Amino acid sequence: MKFSFDDIRPLKTKGLIRLIILSYVGLGFVWVFVSHALPGLLYNDPQKHFRLALYFDVALITLSAGVLAVFGQRFLATLRSQQDHFYLMIRNVGSAKGKEFFPALVRSLAETTHADYAFVARFTDESRKRVKTVSVFSHGQHVENLEFDLEGTPCGIAIKEGFGCFPEKLRQLFPLDHLAVQMEIDNYVGIALNDHSGRGLGVMAVAGAGALGNQRLAESMLELFAVRAAAALEGAVNREAVDYMSMYDPLTGLPNRRMFAEQLAPILIHAKQKSEIKAVLFLDLDRFKNINDSLGHAVGDLLLKAVAVRLTRCLRHDDLVARLGGDEFMILLQGLPQKQDAAKIASKILDSLKPPFKIQGHELHIALSIGIAISPENGDDVDSLLKNADTAMNRAKEVGRNTYQFFAAEMSAISITRLGLENDLRKALVRNELILHYQPQYAIENSHITGVEALLRWQHPDRGLILPADFIPLAEETGQIVPIGKWVIKAACEQSLRWRGAGLPPIQMAVNLSAKQFQQQDLPDVVAGILKETGMDPAYLELEITETILMQNLETTIDQLVRLMALGVKISIDDFGTGYSSLNYLKRFPLHALKIDRSFVKDIGEDSDDTSIVSAVISLAHNLSLEVVAEGVETPAQLEFLRSQQCDRFQGFLMSPPVPAENIRQMLGRSLLVIDHP
Repeated sequence: MKFSFDDIRPLKTKGLIRLIILSYVGLGFVWVFVSHALPGLLYNDPQKHFRLALYFDVALITLSAGVLAVFGQRFLATLRSQQDHFYLMIRNVGSAKGKEFFPALVRSLAETTHADYAFVARFTDESRKRVKTVSVFSHGQHVENLEFDLEGTPCGIAIKEGFGCFPEKLRQLFPLDHLAVQMEIDNYVGIALNDHSGRGLGVMAVAGAGALGNQRLAESMLELFAVRAAAALEGAVNREAVDYMSMYDPLTGLPNRRMFAEQLAPILIHAKQKSEIKAVLFLDLDRFKNINDSLGHAVGDLLLKAVAVRLTRCLRHDDLVARLGGDEFMILLQGLPQKQDAAKIASKILDSLKPPFKIQGHELHIALSIGIAISPENGDDVDSLLKNADTAMNRAKEVGRNTYQFFAAEMSAISITRLGLENDLRKALVRNELILHYQPQYAIENSHITGVEALLRWQHPDRGLILPADFIPLAEETGQIVPIGKWVIKAACEQSLRWRGAGLPPIQMAVNLSAKQFQQQDLPDVVAGILKETGMDPAYLELEITETILMQNLETTIDQLVRLMALGVKISIDDFGTGYSSLNYLKRFPLHALKIDRSFVKDIGEDSDDTSIVSAVISLAHNLSLEVVAEGVETPAQLEFLRSQQCDRFQGFLMSPPVPAENIRQMLGRSLLVIDHP
């Protein structure tokens, strides 16, 4: 259908035209009678007859002209009024903006077409089987919006066919349309609304009781405003999508930080007025990045969605959960009789994550660290509560992870100290504050030094010597561990060459690799570059990784190890026995040695289980042609047992703690025999 302004006719125009025609025909008969018959009845004289007929002709012409003038003026006035109304309607609808547009449109449609109802409706979801009105005008007023299924309705036909017109008997044609029956609708004209690409958005229609009065007018009006209505509806849909993206996390569908903060603010104000207890929980997934790095972001995203589902199931109706980004979530708990109730819910959340997640063939275990801040005790505004909950969460990580901690005032001081330490750590490399100490490794059969393990220390200008346990976790968390790790390898190689330059015999140099460092794809290239730059013989460089690192993404791990071994360096497993690998897995890896963790060595002779484990590890490792190094040897009894089991090397405080490089030079310089391993 093509709209034309010629289709628009003033209301009641046909009736007025019929009245003019009938009046003119009547006057014509009167004219004929008066002009021809009446003079002949009154006079026989032809001359008088002629004059009287002439008078009557003039009178009737004058009278008919007057009648035509009256009716013509009425016709033109009616036409002008209808046109003014029509153009006023167009101007009102055209000038309406934003939320005012659709109410103005449906009102104008209803008034112009004399329809009982006029409405615009849009699809409720992607199934396109249901619509909800955007605006409804009914019997002279705007009413609440309606939502209904399209099946079995004239709207469904209009959307499917592009246009639908049912001038009468609508309820008989659509007996399943309950709204039509309830609202006593007999006629309907509707048009589909599509976006710029032709994709359906909804429908616009007019309807009413009885037979349709002016079908052509209704069709033309809908045709006239369809494009404008579709554009406005598409704009509204797009704005809603933008608003949704700004307020919700696209991955999990949960509210984001902005929406959480906006909803929390008025709740806290109300809680302060009513002296109610609210709790904010800051949640962080423990070691999530390991999963993301080893299995890929696709698996990580699926895990986050699954975690979001479990968190939502743990909460009550009035509680709110949001994803802040990355692996961080936030929860608002309302209606708490006492603050310990927050601890009960936190425990429930921790328990909910204990069952493994099965994602793309992987069985994943994940844990949470939770910080709890109570309002108004720990703050009565959004920023204070979020900051304090975050501080408590960091404390939960520090005390062992997979637990919760309530915020305490002293945590702020700790947090400030930690922030200062983090800032200092970023400058430590530039300021040359990092140093290496070395713990000697000895041959089990004669206690001669065969190598050293390089151990990192931080010589802080104000805090003094800081041990690794106090700053390595911070370095890993902030990503500083990668440049620091590179520095350690290079510094260890340079020190080894200095000992050689001093005429000392070559010894093995062991360096620990962090998980983040090992996961760097360019690690083999970095090591190769250091070996080339320093001139270090790769046969004397031993890289240590933990078995936890070893078991992450086996194929990638094997590829990384093969590339490192191709450089000529040795690979050993550090802290063996504390992870979840097995000696059967070790057959797949290109390894040189494994180190028995000190937690097993310290109980030799006292704990029969640990003693048996140490014996079994040594025996099975030798069967795999791997050397065995025992860590943490502190007593002669421990050393004697290891010697009896034919352990290859050992280190520990029994012989020497980690010491500066100069001490190692002195030890080697005392003419001790050194076993040249390579």
